[in-house]
Amino acid sequence: AREKARQTSCLSNLKQLGLAINMYAQDYDERMVWYYRYYYPGGVRSLYWWGDMCQPYVKNYQLLQCPSHDWSYTYGRPPGLPNPLVCSYALPNMANRDDGSSIPRISGEKLAILQDPSGTILLCDSTTSEIYTGGSRNHTIAGPNGITDLATGTWSRVSKKHNDGFNCAFCDGHAKWLKQSQPGMWTTPAGD
Repeated sequence: AREKARQTSCLSNLKQLGLAINMYAQDYDERMVWYYRYYYPGGVRSLYWWGDMCQPYVKNYQLLQCPSHDWSYTYGRPPGLPNPLVCSYALPNMANRDDGSSIPRISGEKLAILQDPSGTILLCDSTTSEIYTGGSRNHTIAGPNGITDLATGTWSRVSKKHNDGFNCAFCDGHAKWLKQSQPGMWTTPAGD
């Protein structure tokens, strides 16, 4: 019963965050929130995460936390914002299909780039701040270096803390629990 209450709380948080990100997009010419951006308030280099950028719409940093798990981040935190940033979710930033071919990312892109908003994961339970393809370890969606729940090795950054599954919000704003995703749920093209 306790885990079910935690899962329900997490789903509610993700639903509110997904809707906040959609409101953000409406205010920024149909452009999705960045998974992170550097800004220079007062000449100081500061790192703002997606959770910081959607605060005007949720006004509550506690929504970034699931009662079952969280991670924290201290590097480059902006003055006056929580330090460390404590969060339980990540905004996936897939720049490649699992076959390595390039695709547009969700982060910072126009909503029109999403071919299947109701089938594309926007936020998910995570063990760390970033879930992305590319980079120094050649991360992929699945396979031995996979960073999603479809990994066959130990690289997965999706947190399966809820009954061996994970909660996620989709780009259209709905949220649900998944036992397992499909590769195309992580990318902007439909049916990928």
